[in-house]
Amino acid sequence: MGQDILQIRGGTIVSAYGMRVADLWVQDGKVKRISCETPEPVVPRYASYVETIDASNYYIMPGFVSFTRMQARQLRDADHYMATIFGFIQKGITMLIDTIALEPWMDHKQSAYQLATHFNSPLDYACQFSLEAGQCTPKRVRELAGVGGVRLVQVRVRDAAELDKLNWDKLASVLHFYRLSLELNIINREELTHEQRREIIGRWLHHTQRGRIHSLIGHANPFDLSLNAPYYANTHLDVKQCHAVFAYLIAHWHHYLPVMCGPEQIVLPPKRRAWNPDDVLPLIARLASANAAKAAGCYPQKGAILPGADADLFFLHKDEWLTNFDLSTNLNFSENCLPARVMSRGRWVYQDGVHQATPGSGKLLRGLKPFSYVL
Repeated sequence: MGQDILQIRGGTIVSAYGMRVADLWVQDGKVKRISCETPEPVVPRYASYVETIDASNYYIMPGFVSFTRMQARQLRDADHYMATIFGFIQKGITMLIDTIALEPWMDHKQSAYQLATHFNSPLDYACQFSLEAGQCTPKRVRELAGVGGVRLVQVRVRDAAELDKLNWDKLASVLHFYRLSLELNIINREELTHEQRREIIGRWLHHTQRGRIHSLIGHANPFDLSLNAPYYANTHLDVKQCHAVFAYLIAHWHHYLPVMCGPEQIVLPPKRRAWNPDDVLPLIARLASANAAKAAGCYPQKGAILPGADADLFFLHKDEWLTNFDLSTNLNFSENCLPARVMSRGRWVYQDGVHQATPGSGKLLRGLKPFSYVL
């Protein structure tokens, strides 16, 4: 039986560590082939229809993977929900990790019900459940992981004393058995002193490193973590930290730094001559695509342009890259470097200002493996 093929010719494909001009083949929602040696379009024998598009004026990047908090209870209305999703698509996001807070009375069926709103999603999605520190017991985590299939759990903490009350020995055995990853969320972070935040992060690192638990920490110093907690601790960058991280990684291109961020956190200084696209775009793909997908446990299905990966792509027009902003201000990537086209699993969801997303065409990703990757 013949199959439809999309051939994307002459685009500059951006990976986490470089760029190259190549032809890209998409079939059945997957990247079928990447080739630099096809001067003329080639029609496979098994193809019933081949569509060819010229991408020579575009950078082709892997879709962003975004950890977010959509507050689905406020998005019951389908139009409001789709408008929110369209906003994500226009930033180049093709995969969502929604963080849903669970109340103590919710069992696994009630927690699963919290995903009902996402049945309208045109993008693939996964879920991270958020628990108060006092709820994060071995029994509760086992219920979420064993019955609900959850692999990402966020722990909400107010002070360091809450962490010391957890049964880390039994908790570590459950986390290792199901291969779960934890995220530290410090509640009322702005109201705490710098020393109090450092104490919470220090106690978290003490317990998670001792138990060899894979974790994600927001608003921590990424340079400290890279030295003191290799592999087991990763940093979710905020806007201010992105400046330092970009400067460091451009100067030390292949150094290890366990960091990730969403496109909303990517803000670059206005000195355009310092931001060559050959340097900047691969770094953005590394932090917001590859590393975010690894932290979520869905790499290389997401966050990469490789044969066999999902065809989650977005196209940046070369002539408009890094131009649509006031030179006296910082560049917010998600607001100024808008994609011309976005593809999710081989389907166009956005082209030239027009949304083409089909509600319900996204799927819930299961079997995440966040414990298997190094950022």
